[in-house]
Amino acid sequence: MTGSEKRGVEFARADLFANAACLTTPTPETDAGALETVEAFWKELGMRVLRLGPAEHDRLLAEMRHLPHAVAAAMVTMQEAEGLALSGQGFLDTTRIAAGDGGIWRDIFLDNRDYLRGAIGRLREELTRVEKMLEPQQGTALAQWLDAAAQRRRELLQRKLREMNPD
Repeated sequence: MTGSEKRGVEFARADLFANAACLTTPTPETDAGALETVEAFWKELGMRVLRLGPAEHDRLLAEMRHLPHAVAAAMVTMQEAEGLALSGQGFLDTTRIAAGDGGIWRDIFLDNRDYLRGAIGRLREELTRVEKMLEPQQGTALAQWLDAAAQRRRELLQRKLREMNPD
């Protein structure tokens, strides 16, 4: 679970695997010895190895990786040229992952389509909540929603910083 939207050897990094998550998805048919060997390999490279069931893996990745890519791509494609001319660093930061390889992401989206559809539905529900809070009498609720999101983002950042620097 590491990398960037950039391709090519010129973007290689020696610390690419340091404290990054590596997910294994054993099934009842998985050879225990082979699993231990594979997990030891990734740990030796400095990764944090986590075990998930295959369905849980697919669902979580649809929500945490595939959906953000689809949203970033949608945000870029929905803009008119005049809007893109006004874009700043926030828009560039938010849509960075839309620069990924379309062929790779097409295959990822199609292979995990059912979970991605579910994630899109959950996002649609959340955006509908926001849309309802755009009424003037909902200003307090909107501020609370935004504050809760900001707090959750700060907590996520702190956790990620601890993972990157465990000592």
